[in-house]
Amino acid sequence: MSVFTRTALAAALLAAAPMAFAATDTDTMNVSIQIENECSVAAEDMSFGTQTDLSADITSTADVTVDCTNQGSIEVAFSAGGSSDFTNRTMENADGVTIDYQLYNAATGGAVLGDGSGTTTTFAGTSTGGAQTFTVYGEVPGGQGAKPVGNYSDAITATLTY
Repeated sequence: MSVFTRTALAAALLAAAPMAFAATDTDTMNVSIQIENECSVAAEDMSFGTQTDLSADITSTADVTVDCTNQGSIEVAFSAGGSSDFTNRTMENADGVTIDYQLYNAATGGAVLGDGSGTTTTFAGTSTGGAQTFTVYGEVPGGQGAKPVGNYSDAITATLTY
């Protein structure tokens, strides 16, 4: 065997030696992100205007807007107001005299808006990743008779759960 052949063979064996002792190891890297929804609710005031007669029904509407950054379940519930009774909401003047009214989810034949308990309903659905508007329909039922002049009001809280 020539010196050149022996040298080439030795070089090849030395080069292969580290590979003969090489080892490998693997691990998995998980990649993730969690998306959350950030939402807000804005409820317009509802006014039944200035009235001189409560013999006939008086209606009004107000919008409730839900604005979310992403898609997810949403629910808007409404308080009973000062009367603490979903079935008998009242507006009251400074002397404690009341006028009955109600809030519904539709103009005619709608369900009473509340917290979902009993026969009340809420606005529920899936957010779109933008603003969504729901209409609240209000009614002062006629036949309530004469009332003292002045301002009558109630405060309803709209609560958004998302």
